Amino acid sequence: MKNSLNLILLLLFSLFICNESISQHVNEIENNDKNIETININNECEKGRRVAEKDSENGDLVLYLENARPGLRFNTWRRLIQEEYHLKIKGDLSYKAGNCYRQTMNSKIKEKFGEDIFERITHQLDSLYAIGLGDKNPEFKGGEKELLKYIYCNIPDDLLSENGEDIPIIIVQISIDETGKVINQGIKHKNKFAKKANERYDKKTAEIINNMPDWIPAIENKQAIFFKTFYLPIKFEQEIKDSTCSTSVSHPD
Repeated sequence: MKNSLNLILLLLFSLFICNESISQHVNEIENNDKNIETININNECEKGRRVAEKDSENGDLVLYLENARPGLRFNTWRRLIQEEYHLKIKGDLSYKAGNCYRQTMNSKIKEKFGEDIFERITHQLDSLYAIGLGDKNPEFKGGEKELLKYIYCNIPDDLLSENGEDIPIIIVQISIDETGKVINQGIKHKNKFAKKANERYDKKTAEIINNMPDWIPAIENKQAIFFKTFYLPIKFEQEIKDSTCSTSVSHPD
C-alpha cells in the first residue's frame, strides 16, 4: 500500500514538473515572438526614417498619405501644396514605416516653413472656397432646394401621378458651360409610365430644361470650366410638387 502511494506521489510530481517545463517553454516562445515582432516594427520604422532622410537629401519634401480619398477639395489642396510649397505626396510604405516617415518628414517641413505650416495650408484652402475659387461642381443658384422648386412648380398637375407605383420618371442629361448656361443633351432614360404619353412628357421636360436659369459654373484650378455631364432626374409625382412648391413661382417663358 505504501509503495503504491509513493508511486502515485512520484507520478503527480513528475506531471507537475512536466507542466512547469511546458509552461516555461510556451512563455519562451511567446517572448521570442514578441521580441521578433518588436524587432520587425523597429526595422520598419527605421526604414521609414531612412527613406525620409534620403528624399530630403534629394531636395524633396513630401507629405505621406495613406488611404487618400480623391475629390474636389482634395484636388484643390493638392495643387495648393504643390504650386505654393512644392511639396510632393507619397503613400507606398507599410503602416509603421509610413508613420515614421511622416514624423521625420513633417519635422523637416516645419523646419523650412514654420511650425504652423499645416494650419496655414488649411486656412488657405478654406479661404479659396470662401471666395469661390476651390474646385467644385456646377450648382443651381440657391442650391438643390431652389432647383427642385423650379422644376416641380413648372409641371402642370395633369402630368403628375398620385399613385406611387406608376409615376413617370425621366432622366435628362445636361451640360453647364463656362458661363453657367444650361445645354440640353437630351433624355437618357425614361420608365414605361413616361413612355405612355411620350410626346407630353418629353415636351414638358425639354421646356423646363431649355428655359432653365443659368447655373453657377464648375470651378477647376480657379477657373470656370465646361461641365460635360450632369444627370437630372424628373419624377412626375404630385406629392413632390405639393411638398416643394410655394405660392410664388417663376414659370418658363
